[in-house]
Amino acid sequence: MTNISISGLKEKTIEELTAVAEELNVEGISGMRKQDLIYAILNAQAEKSGSIYAEGVTTGWVRLSKITGLQLFAGP
Repeated sequence: MTNISISGLKEKTIEELTAVAEELNVEGISGMRKQDLIYAILNAQAEKSGSIYAEGVTTGWVRLSKITGLQLFAGP
């Protein structure tokens, strides 16, 4: 599975987020709120790839790499 951006996760329904979380083997997803599912999915993606993708005040997104530090990218 490829990493899904925060904006991509926000567009998904609870059912779709639950399926993504199950695919990533996230534990304890039953009864989670949408924002908690998104957070859990982002954490699982970060553990697998070593990167966290975040939105912020900028017009793009930021890739935080555990190895190389902060990198800025122009996002969609």
